[in-house]
Amino acid sequence: MKTAEAEELEKILTSLQNISEIEGVAIVTRNGNLISSNLPRDIDGQKFAAMSASMVGASETAAALMKSFAKRIIVEIERGKILALGAGPKAILVVSIKENANIEDLTPELEKYRKDVMKIFR
Repeated sequence: MKTAEAEELEKILTSLQNISEIEGVAIVTRNGNLISSNLPRDIDGQKFAAMSASMVGASETAAALMKSFAKRIIVEIERGKILALGAGPKAILVVSIKENANIEDLTPELEKYRKDVMKIFR
């Protein structure tokens, strides 16, 4: 990856991490490789990337069978939620948010950063 692209990804990660409701962020390839992340220390980034890509792939396939598409994937976990948003044909933006966070309030900002990631991987 070019240095300018890496710098842009770091800016996106930092901006997202500055949102108080967000605990961690990862940008992963659709085949499950970790591109860049700012995840809690107790999270294995590569495993998180692989599982996130699998989750998105399965959800998108299920949506296609319903003749639709997956806008976002939401997994409710004990300590919050994991949101995964496709960021074009090459990448996925995955965000871990706190339990009390309102997804609908975060959606416009996440959509902006999703589009920023898409631009980088055109």
